[in-house]
Amino acid sequence: MSLSENTEPVQQPEAQPEEPDLNLSQVQLDSNTLTYGNENARFSLVTYMDFQCPYCQRFASTPKTLVDKANGGLVNWKWKNSPLPFHEPNATDYAVKMLCAGAQNTDNHWKIISMWGNHEIDFATADMVGMFELDPVAYNTCLKTDSVKLILDKDKAESRALGVSGTPTTVIVDNKTGEKRVIEGAVPMDMFVNTIEAMMKKSQ
Repeated sequence: MSLSENTEPVQQPEAQPEEPDLNLSQVQLDSNTLTYGNENARFSLVTYMDFQCPYCQRFASTPKTLVDKANGGLVNWKWKNSPLPFHEPNATDYAVKMLCAGAQNTDNHWKIISMWGNHEIDFATADMVGMFELDPVAYNTCLKTDSVKLILDKDKAESRALGVSGTPTTVIVDNKTGEKRVIEGAVPMDMFVNTIEAMMKKSQ
């Protein structure tokens, strides 16, 4: 599977699931949004995720694989923390650990997300300092500072304003036309491919 700007339109019409009623104007993307892949990609997969959600964990490899296989840096993946209330406080605690490890090396964000998706890390017991060769003083200070809390509070507020009620929720953004489409759940990658191809066809 590969996607590029030159991908041929889907020849057979695809049945489109009914999209959730979300306030898509609330999707906020800026230079501080965690991004995997080409920053200037035409399409962004904006995923609202919860580290305590087993469906999110199963889904975590899907956007990464799509970005890795897309031609010409056509697609990137943008991560938003959306801890569900009944998964607290662990969901937020785990997000803080990921962000603080990534504060020392941005590659750590995606290493941790990938390991989590592959069930290779247990946030409750993991030695984050040892696993990712972190400065222990800086890491432990980060865990207690307001800077990471502000990032999480911003993501949570956006998720609420958007109307996310379950995770994973993905908003596909066409950065060229501004069109947005929603896909809920840990669905197969083909659904994302077909949706992106349909969005490209529509803009021709």
